[in-house]
Amino acid sequence: MSRGACGEDRYRVLVERVRAVEGDNSALVLENEQQRGQYEKCLDEIANQVIYSELSIVQVNVVFVRTIKHFVISCGTRNV
Repeated sequence: MSRGACGEDRYRVLVERVRAVEGDNSALVLENEQQRGQYEKCLDEIANQVIYSELSIVQVNVVFVRTIKHFVISCGTRNV
C-alpha cells in the first residue's frame, strides 16, 4: 500500500466520522428544541398556577375586608 492510498483511507475515515458527528449534532439540536418547548410549556403552566393562586389570595382578602367592614359598621350602629 502506498503512502497516498493510506492518506486517502484516513481521509475517508475522517470524512465518515465528520458526517456521523454532524448527524449526531443534528439529532441533538432537534432534541434540544423539543425539550426547550416542553420546558417553556412547563414554565407557562407554573406561571398560570402562581397567578391563579395570587388571585385566590386577593379574593380571600376582599371577602375578609368586606366582612370586617360590615362588622365595624354593625358595631357602630349598635353603639349609636
